This record gives sequence, structure tokens and C-alpha cells, in this order.
Amino acid sequence: MFDWRNIFRGMAMGASDVVPGVSGGTIAVLLGIYDQFINALSGITTREWKKQLPFLITLGAGMGISILALSNLIEWLLDVHPQPTYFFFIGLIGGILPYLLRESNAKENFKGKHIAMLVIGAVIVLIIGFSNPSEDGAVISNLTAPNMLLLFGAGILASSAMMLPGISGSFLLLVIGVYNTAISAVSNLNLPVIGLIGAGVAFGFIFTSKLIRFLLHRYPIMMYAFIIGLVFGSLFVVYPGLALTAGNIIMCLITLAAGFYTAVLLGRSS
Repeated sequence: MFDWRNIFRGMAMGASDVVPGVSGGTIAVLLGIYDQFINALSGITTREWKKQLPFLITLGAGMGISILALSNLIEWLLDVHPQPTYFFFIGLIGGILPYLLRESNAKENFKGKHIAMLVIGAVIVLIIGFSNPSEDGAVISNLTAPNMLLLFGAGILASSAMMLPGISGSFLLLVIGVYNTAISAVSNLNLPVIGLIGAGVAFGFIFTSKLIRFLLHRYPIMMYAFIIGLVFGSLFVVYPGLALTAGNIIMCLITLAAGFYTAVLLGRSS
């Protein structure tokens, strides 16, 4: 049965994926559909794949609508008001932490090993986030065997990153050095390149979802600690700096509070 609310949830995830450094997985956690998202992707290769289609179709439709409809607006905001825009997402990401701590009952459940896993998650995000992207503007057009393997692998890594809260798939493409190639392929309908990256994305979604599902069921508290670390680390990656002018500081504080309040409301509703 189709739940049309998933279109709006997908739109929220799609909007976040447009912003470098912000993960759609983070928004899925915030909306309370992360487990369902992972289970649906993992179940698409099982006998019950038909049961997963309504959720995935509506969520995917929302993501597509959002990317097409909101990408220009978000790009404009990032160009004209970059710091207030990023501070909204910082508030949104920060607001998810109390929800995750409450859901995991961290005060009672977290031991030394869980704190260590939290730190590992944060460090992973920081290493990726503060890496210097290797993108030099060159678009891969010659599909040699190494380039084909690179594009397929990039799709796997990007889709895997999209599913992990705190890690941006688009930024990972920048780090790998194929972001311009991917954008050019979509703009020019370069089907071979789209097919290679798309095949990697599909493989990454299915394989990673099964792995995450297994870990969530087998080691739920450890995974919560890891996810909290990913989300916490992303706060530092998204931070854009702060111009010390009165107007900018006020705007950033307002958008920070708006993002945090939005996250708290969504966390309560989920």
C-alpha cells in the first residue's frame, strides 16, 4: 500500500543530498524511517520484493522531485546566503543528536567500547570531510578498463555513503575525483557513464543495506554509537565559518535555531 507521506519524506532526503556535506541518511534517521529504508533496500532482492516497492517508489519519487525542484533554490541560497543556509543544516543535524541518544538509551547502554565506536565514527567523517577533493575539472570520456572500474567503484562508494548518516555521497564523489564526470554525464545523457555509475550505485545500495541491516540487528547499541559518531562529526564538516557582522550573526543564529527546532519536532513525531 502506498503511503503518500513518503513522497514528502523523500523530498526532505533529496533536498539534503543537494547540499555538500549533508547526508540523506541523516534526514532518514531524523524522519524515523532509517530502519525501514534499510530493510526495504535489503528486501528488494528477496521473495518479498513486491512489498518493498510502494515504499521505495514513493520515497524515490519524492527525492527526484526535490532534486529537480529545489536544487536551484538551494544552490541560490548557498551562493547568496551560504553561512545562514549551512547553519540551518547544522541546527538540523545537531537537533538529531538528542533523538539518537534517547533512542539508544545511551546513558544506560553506552560502555567504553561504545564510546570508542562513537569516536571512530566521528573520525571517519572528519577524515573524509576535510580531505582535499581530487577533482581537477577533467571529465572522463575515454572508457578504458581502469576508468570503467573507477566509475563503477565510485558509484558503490557514493551510494554506500548516502546510506550512512553524516557522510555525503556527493562530497565523496568529489574526493574520488569523478563528481564533474557524473554531473556532465547526467547533463549530456552520456548513457555508458550513467550506466556504469548507476550500476555501482545499485550494487552499493543493495550490498550496503544488507550489511547495515545485519549490524543493526546483531549489534544495535554499537551501531547507534557509530551513527551518533557519524552525525556528530558531520557538524564540524558542515560548519562554513562565520563572518563577524551583526546582520550575518543574527541570521545564522535564527537559521540555527530554526534547524534545531525543526529536528526536535520531527524527532518527536517519529
